[in-house]
Amino acid sequence: MPLASIDVVLKLAEKADALRFDSLFVTDHVVMPIASEKSVYPYTTSGQFPGGLAQDYLEPLATLSHLAHATRRPRLGISV
Repeated sequence: MPLASIDVVLKLAEKADALRFDSLFVTDHVVMPIASEKSVYPYTTSGQFPGGLAQDYLEPLATLSHLAHATRRPRLGISV
């Protein structure tokens, strides 16, 4: 199950814009290496990547284009 659909991302972006957030970032990952299955993810207590590795990911440049259309204030970026 994906962590977010484009509809959810757009709703969050619109809310962030209304709350006067300065920036919005999307992930740079569109695929995950198979070797990641055996790695411990250090940023969760379970050691598992949030949402799992077998989920679909939103392509960052396409997502940013949707965010640019849906918001006015925040600067947009890709987290690396």
